[in-house]
Amino acid sequence: MINKEFCKVENFSPHLFWDMDKSKMDLNTSKKQIIHQVVEYGQLDDWNLLRALYTSDEIIAVVTHLPSLDVVTLSFLAHYYHLDKNQFRCYKPNASATDFWKS
Repeated sequence: MINKEFCKVENFSPHLFWDMDKSKMDLNTSKKQIIHQVVEYGQLDDWNLLRALYTSDEIIAVVTHLPSLDVVTLSFLAHYYHLDKNQFRCYKPNASATDFWKS
């Protein structure tokens, strides 16, 4: 369990917000950006901190509306939160066979 006093943007991995001033980021107004960066590029400690900061419902609301996620992250989130991949905005099923005319 993570101490709530430790739950600050400054405590995430430095590579997640390297181009921003973390001291000016607010946990509420920057919620979508924080969640997106952590699920795509974060480490296990970042994931644990994210789960301590936000409820499962808040995380699900953000990740299901993201315009893009890599396939591994999408699969992990769908499995972790028991969601169907079709619930994600970014999910596009692949054809099982390649298109004859494009080969």
